[in-house]
Amino acid sequence: KGIGVVETGTPFARSFYEKHGFRCVGVDRCMVLELVGRAISLPEGVRVRTLMLDDIGSLIELMGEDEWLRFSRAFFSAYEDDPEKAIMVTSKEGTTLGVAVGENDRTYGELVTLTYMFVGREGDAMKVLDSMAYLASSRGHRWLGVRLPLEGTSQEELEGRGWEDAKLPSFWTRYRMRKEI
Repeated sequence: KGIGVVETGTPFARSFYEKHGFRCVGVDRCMVLELVGRAISLPEGVRVRTLMLDDIGSLIELMGEDEWLRFSRAFFSAYEDDPEKAIMVTSKEGTTLGVAVGENDRTYGELVTLTYMFVGREGDAMKVLDSMAYLASSRGHRWLGVRLPLEGTSQEELEGRGWEDAKLPSFWTRYRMRKEI
């Protein structure tokens, strides 16, 4: 007796595994936006600032308790290493549109990955994401990476804005392959 299933995740060898009896049981899609050579500007009508500890209380009311717990894990992880990658995006009038938290990839210092994003309204997701792209670009990073699904956006919308499938050695779209043995 033992385990009768083998599962692996691979970005590049899907056809090899399929030839050997594996089947794809899921896709963990990652996408990157190349920031170099692209005009990246702050979305019109928004302001971006670093999230401060003083902001946390007001976010509980905005997010609700369960969402705030997810946010706090990402925020405090970033707060230790790079607090400037935790941002609040507001309208010019001061209404909070959303928050985003990113972190530097440990293998590729030029890659910032989005670890958390919350938007108050679905229509504001791209403003928050574009604000994080602006921050990453202004700090000299080459790529911004996201894992899908990402609330308020779709793969098609991201592709239409220049995002591509991630193929970096430490950040890539994985095909979960399984074989019964």
